[in-house]
Amino acid sequence: MQLVFKKFLKSINDRLVLLKIYVQNSPSIRVKEYDPDLESDATKRKVSDDIVIDIQNQNVLNDKLVRKNVLLSCLFQIMMINTLFLNIENILPTWIPDHFPEYHAMQISFILMQVSQLGATSFIKNEKYYLYISIFLRFIQGIGSAQVNTSCFAIITFVFQDDREKYIGMAESASGFGLMVGPIVGGLLYNSFGYFSTFFIFGIILAANLMIAYLFCPDYLNKSIDETDQTMNPKGCKEVSFKMFLVNRRANFAFIGCIFVCISMSYNSAFLTDVLRTEKNIDPYYHGFVLSFPMLTYTVSTIYVCKILKYFPRRIFIMISLIILATATFFQGPSQILNIPESNTLMILGFGLCGIGQAFVFIPLLPEAIESVYIQEDIVEGENEFQDQILNDLASALYSTYYSIGMILAPTIGGYIYESIGYRNTCDFVGIITIIFTVMFFTFNVGFKIIKQEKLIAQRQANLKAKYQERLSNLTSQDEIVRINNLIDDKSAFKRNLSIEKEDLFCSPVKLGLISYQQDQTAEYIMEDEIDL
Repeated sequence: MQLVFKKFLKSINDRLVLLKIYVQNSPSIRVKEYDPDLESDATKRKVSDDIVIDIQNQNVLNDKLVRKNVLLSCLFQIMMINTLFLNIENILPTWIPDHFPEYHAMQISFILMQVSQLGATSFIKNEKYYLYISIFLRFIQGIGSAQVNTSCFAIITFVFQDDREKYIGMAESASGFGLMVGPIVGGLLYNSFGYFSTFFIFGIILAANLMIAYLFCPDYLNKSIDETDQTMNPKGCKEVSFKMFLVNRRANFAFIGCIFVCISMSYNSAFLTDVLRTEKNIDPYYHGFVLSFPMLTYTVSTIYVCKILKYFPRRIFIMISLIILATATFFQGPSQILNIPESNTLMILGFGLCGIGQAFVFIPLLPEAIESVYIQEDIVEGENEFQDQILNDLASALYSTYYSIGMILAPTIGGYIYESIGYRNTCDFVGIITIIFTVMFFTFNVGFKIIKQEKLIAQRQANLKAKYQERLSNLTSQDEIVRINNLIDDKSAFKRNLSIEKEDLFCSPVKLGLISYQQDQTAEYIMEDEIDL
């Protein structure tokens, strides 16, 4: 027992010795300059407590378990909101004509598709009240859906900066899985329990998302960031704004590309079920499977995007994916312009190919927009965490905005054109505008010298990063290290101030890195070694 106690005391001593704190260029971990002649005991304790609290907040995301929980929570949120989206798309075109035959079902359908999700409206008997209340409820639900999408993609792009395409691919895969199972599960529940019970069950499932987010996402991600907080954003750092994206050619093409993908994905959402029943003579029992087939190929395709991107510049990959989308749309008719004979097999093949094209375009769009801003503004990613977080938040917000614009335009344009020229010509129209955008994308955003340009950009960013690393090494101040070491020399006082208890010493290690520097008499410190608190 005595030997164990001695080892325990030795472990305390070892961990205190490892507390070497360096000055670096990070906006998130900071301690006021310590002056033992001026600071009171209470201030000393507060400074010591702030060191531990800030260090834990900054480094909690380095913990593998925390990263895993954050990822799973975000993926589940994205999956569930998309599950309900396509679940509605399968149920409404069947339910509305049976209950409101005197009101134009097509008008109700494509209006409802424009403003997200639906509330429980089965008890409304008047068709006009049903339309107005449904629009209001779907508008409210759409706000929540947009917030979930924006927040999840912002968290993923910020927490998993090491490989954005990989983790955004996982998010899109979860989205595709939700869209795939939505019509199948929704159709089964609707046939078994009816309209009200189906939405009530999904409402309970969506309510469970709140508990999952609360339990698995760390408090560190819940902190709001004030862009005007100069203590968080040191002088000399560029102010991040929407303007950085809106004046950036590559970012604009990425976001506009998101609109075209949404149009190719949802232009037929208001009338596809009706087309399958009346023009294609497909039994309603199989409608859910037809609607979910593009999402099946979408989900599978997301797995291979990161691997394929290793062999192509991102912009070339996006252009090829747009060509795949246009080809898929011509098959969905099948095309009358190309004189392709009527075939349900070709139509379903077109849906599957469309899912592949959507996955290949969606995943690289957000990383393309973020990276283009880093390149144009000469910003080194990782130099300033505050800057990185704001930039990722704004990029995700714009991405969700353009996505929403596309989802609003898709059923509106598709429904109007379908009423005017029919299903097959509508598919041709969408295919043609996709080809036009692809030509514009190549002409103004890719060009014939893309390979050479990508090499020059990569070399330029590498040089900027090397200069940043050199500046960090030059800014290391031995005087600051000595000052902080004086703060922790009294080991017993340090233990008392931090309330270190015996069991706390056996928690999982907290990884700490080197990312800050001194500016305007503000010393910013971080521990370089792994310690157990």
